[in-house]
Amino acid sequence: MVASKRKLEFEDLLEEIGDFGSFQKRMLVFFLAPVSIALPVLVMNILFLVNTPDHHCFIPEIVSSNLTVDVHKSLFSHDQATCLMYDLNYTEWLQANYSHVPANTSLLPCNKGWEYDTAHFEETATSKWNMVCGDSHYTSLALTLTNIGSAAGTFIYGALGDKIGRRPVFFIIITVTVTTATASLLVTNFIAFLVLRTINGGIMSALFQLPYVIVLELVGPSKRGLTTAVSNVSWAVGLSILPLIAYLSRHWITLGFSSTALAVLMFGYWKFLPESARWLVSQERFQEAADILMRIAKTNGKTIDREDLLMKIKILGDRIQKEKELETVSNSPMDLIRHPYLRRKFLIVTYCW
Repeated sequence: MVASKRKLEFEDLLEEIGDFGSFQKRMLVFFLAPVSIALPVLVMNILFLVNTPDHHCFIPEIVSSNLTVDVHKSLFSHDQATCLMYDLNYTEWLQANYSHVPANTSLLPCNKGWEYDTAHFEETATSKWNMVCGDSHYTSLALTLTNIGSAAGTFIYGALGDKIGRRPVFFIIITVTVTTATASLLVTNFIAFLVLRTINGGIMSALFQLPYVIVLELVGPSKRGLTTAVSNVSWAVGLSILPLIAYLSRHWITLGFSSTALAVLMFGYWKFLPESARWLVSQERFQEAADILMRIAKTNGKTIDREDLLMKIKILGDRIQKEKELETVSNSPMDLIRHPYLRRKFLIVTYCW
C-alpha cells in the first residue's frame, strides 16, 4: 500500500522561510517583550488610581488651629475615626483651650469631607471624589466594572480579530486605550469615569493576547513554548515596574498620563508590524500572504521562489476553504455557554483571570 501524501500545512511554509530566524527573533525582542512589559502598566494601574489613602474627617476649625500634634492626633484616635468625628462645637472647644475630648462624647458622620494622608499619593481618584465611608463601595465597583469590561472585550476584540485581521485590531485597541484612559483622567463626573474605565477594561485581555498571537503565528511549533515564556516573563517584569512608576508619580493624574504615554509609543509599530500571514491565507488573500512570507524569508536569509511559494499558499488556502464548506455545524461564542463542559471550563478560566 502506498502511503498517502501528507497535507500541506502552514508550518511547512514557515519551515521554508525560516520558522525562527532573524525576523522572528526581532519580533520577540523588539515587539512582544516591550509590549508585554508595558501592558500591565496600562491595564493594572487602576489598582493605584483608585487606591484609598489613610483618611479622617476634615474639620476646618482644627485645620486652621495651632494645636500640638499630640492633641490633633487625639481627636482622631478612636476606632471609627476614618468615618466619624466627635460631636463637638470645635470653636468653643478650642477657645476653652481643652487638651482632651470629654469622656462619653458622642460621634457623628463626617459632614465636611475628609483629610487624606499624602505620604504616598498627593491625590487618587478615591480622594478626589471622596469614595470612602458610605461611598467606599464605589472603589470596588470601579475594579469590578474593569473586569466585566475585560470579559466582554475578550469576545468583541477576539471576533473582530478573526474578521478584519490581527494588525488593525491591535491598533484599534491602542486607540481605544489612549482615548478612554486620557478621557477618564480629565472628566469631572464620577459616573463618566466609571463608564470610561469599563470601556478601557475591555481591552485588558485582548491587549495581552493579540501581540502574543501575532508572534505565535509566525514561529514554528518548536519555539512556541519560548514565545509563551517571553510573553509571560515580560508581563511579570512590567507588573514589577508598575509600583515604582506609581510611587514616583505620586498623583493619579500623573500616573495615568505616564501609563498612557506607553500606549502612544505603540503607534510606532504601524509601519513595521505585519499582518498574520496565516490569517491572510484563511481569508484567501494569497498575494498579501506571499508578500509577508517573502519579506520574512529575505530577513531570515532564505532564497525562495515567489511563484512556487504563491502556488503552495493557494493550495493551502483552497484546502482550508473546502474544509470550511464541509463543516455542517457553525461554531459561535455562544457554544461556550450552551454546552455544560465548555461552560464550566469557561467560567473557571474567566474567574481565574
